[in-house]
Amino acid sequence: MAASPARRRSNTYMKRSVHRPLKPVCTDVVGALSAEFGVPQPRIEETLRGCGLNLDQDPKGYQMPLYREILSCRLGRFESYASGDPSVEELLDEQLRVFDEIYVDTAPIIQEDWFLKFLADATPILRRRKKRLIILEKTMEELHGLKGNAEKDRDVRIRALIRPELIRFLARKGLVRIQDTGSRGIADDHLVSVFAAKRQRESLLLITQDRGLSERIVRIAAEPASPVVTEEKMGFFAGLFGKKPDPVVVERKMMVCKFNDQGALCRFYLCPDCAESFYDVPVDGNGMVLCHRCYQNRQFAEQAEVQKAESEARRAEAAARRQEMKAAQEARRELERKEAEEAAKAAARMAAKAAAKEIRTVDDAVRRKRRHMLNLVVCVGASVVVVCLCILIFLLLM
Repeated sequence: MAASPARRRSNTYMKRSVHRPLKPVCTDVVGALSAEFGVPQPRIEETLRGCGLNLDQDPKGYQMPLYREILSCRLGRFESYASGDPSVEELLDEQLRVFDEIYVDTAPIIQEDWFLKFLADATPILRRRKKRLIILEKTMEELHGLKGNAEKDRDVRIRALIRPELIRFLARKGLVRIQDTGSRGIADDHLVSVFAAKRQRESLLLITQDRGLSERIVRIAAEPASPVVTEEKMGFFAGLFGKKPDPVVVERKMMVCKFNDQGALCRFYLCPDCAESFYDVPVDGNGMVLCHRCYQNRQFAEQAEVQKAESEARRAEAAARRQEMKAAQEARRELERKEAEEAAKAAARMAAKAAAKEIRTVDDAVRRKRRHMLNLVVCVGASVVVVCLCILIFLLLM
């Protein structure tokens, strides 16, 4: 059975250290570093050996970034890590100038050379803005604890050894303030308490790679806080004769960021819907921002709500139209019924008038006939009377 790569490397290292003679120092690597930093080669070798590096066994070219980190930290020269892009410095200046205190946690300090890239770009900004990075004593204790931790990689142990030297150098230059917390426990808990206590008085920035700590700080930033009202100071004569200025409401900011591989700031965001965290460019806000998936879900939900509202509006409109049509039909039927009633009443009136007229006509006829008969009877009676008179007279005359 073939040996694993780790075992082969271990065996090779043991054979090399026991049975093989030591190789000479690779003067190409040391010479390149000497030319880059302008330091004699013996000092280069002494500095690297001071970090536990055996140059006789490990003068590899791919270790140049680590060697450069060691020399930069111990010599206090990290200008070569600057981006050289004015837009990068302008963006970083815009991001840092709004914060009163900038805290740096343990992890970003030992994450490859990202801290050095950030320092190279941020140093002129910190000097111009008269700001300092704040590193807790607990963070320094954690760094000192990592340099002797056998479970960590060699590069991590070396960075934990050289970064405190760089931090103390920066503290002497006024770019870093090593803050004594005077508290027990881990640095994360103290950072949370500090941010909770200062969130209403100062704008705070935390640089950390720890997602758990970042989430705790973001949740604190999302809590409602009363605005801070400040009054502009006035001179004696201005205050005596001038108008008192209106109070100014100052909004305090709290942000959590990490370094990317270029030493730039990437802001930590926490999704309020799914509680998933992600990193993006720093923008205003409390850090509670929807992730892409939840944003799309909300968009779909809003679209569904809009479509549902539109559908309900269409159904309500159709129901209203049906109601209007029904009301119109009812009104039409009522009108027709009234018209039919009016027509029936008119017909009844006409029929009554006709009946009354017919009755009057029959009565007139009866009365005329009666009158005619009466006239006839009168005439006949008169004729009979005349005849009778004539006969009587005739008889009398005879």
